[in-house]
Amino acid sequence: MSLLETKFHPPPLASHAIMRPRLLNQLGQVSDTRLRVLVAPAGFGKTTLVQQWLSRHDVPFGWFTIDRMDDIPARFMEYFVEALQRATKVDIAVPVLQKQGDNNPLIPAMTSLINQLEHALPSPSVLVLDDFHGIHNRYILNAIAFWVDYSPNNMSLVLTSRTEPSLPLPRWKVKRFAQCLYSADLLFNTEEIQTLCEEKGYTKVDDTFVQSLEKKTAGWVAALHLALEDSQHLAHADVGDVVPAPLGFSRDLKLDISEYLATEVFTELDEALQQFILDIFPLRRFDAALCNQIRDREDSGTFIQMLAKRELFIIPLDENKHWFRLHDLFIEAARLIIRQNGYPGPNLRHLAQASLKRQLYLEAFEVLVDGQDWEGLSTLLQNWGNHLIREGFHLNLLGWLSLLPDRYLLKSVKLLLLHAWCLVYDNKFVSLPDVIGSIKRLLKTEPDADAMMVEVGLLDAYLERQNCNFEQAITLTQSILSELDASELPLKSLAYFNLGTDLFRQGKLDEALDMLRRAINQGKLEQRFSTVVSSAGLILWIYQIRGHYIEALNLHKSVLTWVASFHENQRVPDIISCWQYSALVLIHIAMGNLILADSYLKPMLRFVDTAEPLQKILTWYVQGEWLRHSGRTGEARDKLQLARSLLEHQNADVLTLAPPVTAALWKCDLDQSLQLSMTEITSTTEYRGTVAPFAALENQAVVARYALAKKCANPELQYEISKLDGLADNFKSQRFQAQAYIFKTLVLLLEEHPKQASDMLLKALLIGETNDYVSLYHPYMRQLSPLFHLIPVHAVNPDYLKHIVDNELPESDASPSVVQRLFTQIETTPTMPLDGDPLVDAQFESLSRREMEVLREIEQGKPNKVIAQVLNLSPATVKAHIRNINGKLGATNRTEAIALARKKGLLGG
Repeated sequence: MSLLETKFHPPPLASHAIMRPRLLNQLGQVSDTRLRVLVAPAGFGKTTLVQQWLSRHDVPFGWFTIDRMDDIPARFMEYFVEALQRATKVDIAVPVLQKQGDNNPLIPAMTSLINQLEHALPSPSVLVLDDFHGIHNRYILNAIAFWVDYSPNNMSLVLTSRTEPSLPLPRWKVKRFAQCLYSADLLFNTEEIQTLCEEKGYTKVDDTFVQSLEKKTAGWVAALHLALEDSQHLAHADVGDVVPAPLGFSRDLKLDISEYLATEVFTELDEALQQFILDIFPLRRFDAALCNQIRDREDSGTFIQMLAKRELFIIPLDENKHWFRLHDLFIEAARLIIRQNGYPGPNLRHLAQASLKRQLYLEAFEVLVDGQDWEGLSTLLQNWGNHLIREGFHLNLLGWLSLLPDRYLLKSVKLLLLHAWCLVYDNKFVSLPDVIGSIKRLLKTEPDADAMMVEVGLLDAYLERQNCNFEQAITLTQSILSELDASELPLKSLAYFNLGTDLFRQGKLDEALDMLRRAINQGKLEQRFSTVVSSAGLILWIYQIRGHYIEALNLHKSVLTWVASFHENQRVPDIISCWQYSALVLIHIAMGNLILADSYLKPMLRFVDTAEPLQKILTWYVQGEWLRHSGRTGEARDKLQLARSLLEHQNADVLTLAPPVTAALWKCDLDQSLQLSMTEITSTTEYRGTVAPFAALENQAVVARYALAKKCANPELQYEISKLDGLADNFKSQRFQAQAYIFKTLVLLLEEHPKQASDMLLKALLIGETNDYVSLYHPYMRQLSPLFHLIPVHAVNPDYLKHIVDNELPESDASPSVVQRLFTQIETTPTMPLDGDPLVDAQFESLSRREMEVLREIEQGKPNKVIAQVLNLSPATVKAHIRNINGKLGATNRTEAIALARKKGLLGG
């Protein structure tokens, strides 16, 4: 038989193929094992990896690319022997095959080959059987098994296959004869995708692009190459100096990938597995029980395991790998197969109903949306839409409603009400009047109009707010609230939240807090996720205005606990409360935790481009404050200018809720000692005319600070500080009360009354210690630092004082040497024993409040990272506290510290 020469040569190695040291190291040295098996569908880079491994070790090898015609023992043996001769450079006597009968005719031939090579190979050589999935003949498979069991010295076999070959791989793994790599191993990781992008000519790719690419392709090599070629096409430029556009697969690219998967991957799967995928592919989330219910079979778990074992475009959704979803690429391929082959697609409504029974509400909607079953979607929205709104998925609903044809949407009051509430929750009020108008027209013929009019009344109150008729909005909401008492509509939490917001606008913070707390309690009863989160967010905002930071963080922790229980084992909506995250950024800035502040800022930045005006203003404001406290004043000004430009074009509805943007810009100027005039500051419309508490307080604080910086005449100074003092008292703000004390301290210093100044500073520090204020003192450290030694050593926790200095800004003009000498003095001054505790050694140095908190967490066995999260500290600060604890207790480790603390009576025995 004439042998085809090209079957003995590996395909040309692509110029863009990147080296993958991670996998090459896994394959190891040639002599490490007898057999290497690479099992993965087409497009995973099996052949390329083998070629790179061979070139890395520079050993003689033989190559045999198998096709379906080679699944005949005699034909296979001829190619096998020829490839073996090329690998070993040994003149092999070709064995004669016996006639096929009960015995395998290839075993004697394999015996002859092994005997001929046993002592003829002075150095290692490799034989590669590429595309081994073409072999199904049992004689050939048994012959390869015989070869591996009795492999000659210095001979290594490599198989690449799209399916796992019928060979005794488990036995060989145990005996260390075989090493296997599967599709899960061959997927590109983040670092390899980054390298591939650079090889393709993209020299400035960022993490976002790489993560998007990894998510959309699942790390599948073939899809990666296609996607990057598509991205180059979209760039319309030389790629060397181009950052790729945000990755969005074009229609042609999706079709290319789907066709490749359908023809090269899907068809290689077992027929039963193919049918399983076609039965369940529309599901966005499934487990074995749900699949069994849909298919009316009991074998779904086996198929899921087959896919999961190789990570074949299946994604686990929980740590226990109980719930899964198919990758979008595989879903698109399944759709293409159904379209091309005319398979009857699954009954989408059956799938949706099965998902509903398992409380997979989102997944039920997604099945119908994907299948464009608009009638089924309309029915599902009317029956279950309000449930999803309460769970916080209004953005999903808004997207589905936009897809629904008008013949369904405009003829249903329920759908229009659903649309209206989605707009409200998403702060999109422009379209709300038209939607409410359509509702009112349809209600004229609606039999259940009275109950629906209550909802319409609440929506009308939103319109009044948008038109800045705040008193009318309050009156209307209070009227609706009385009607809700006599109805079963789960809307009272919304009414309370709206009243809380209205009261906040008026500066009535105590009344606002009362209504917002009612909104939270009622929202939990109504299972209304968004209202609870939004109400808690506005409470946090009020707490940060008042400077109640510890109380704010405790509330945030309790809300997180409730949210976790609310969405337990469910998907969580991809939304954030702008009030909540803005407050947390400012609180952690004020407490000196810039890293934690940044962790709350980043999620806000993801949404800022598509956010509503007030959300944009809040985001840019807190981003500006974070940048300013990070020493990046120029960047801070840019963000704050964006916020102010947008703010100038807003109505009173936004102005009365807006943060003090102009005051933040003034602080940037004061931080850099830029020239400002009192006229310029006090003439702005945002200064004294606003009723927003935060803006009023911040603006007045800046005016007082400016007057101090300019060393204005005493009566003017006293007036501005007393004005701040009055506002702080009016709004019950401890934070601004402490700032007023600082300003009074600075005035007393100007008047050369150091003792009175230190007494005044102590008042500020005592308030600050209670709430962990840190950054409040930074702008004034040069003036304040000489006063610290006049304060009684134990009047303020030295740990708190050190925290202030440790977090001082690099650009501050404080004198570190003076402050550091002070703390050296504090650290070397003996402290008094704890009163009334006979178990405490008189020589023992007492632990600070924060050190005791850390010690109690250590006692519970928590690691440093967890302690840092619980106490809202950085891990480095926790380590510092533990060093102090060990030093004070005379301990060398955590266990010893707990034992000594119990002995001294600090902890329960």
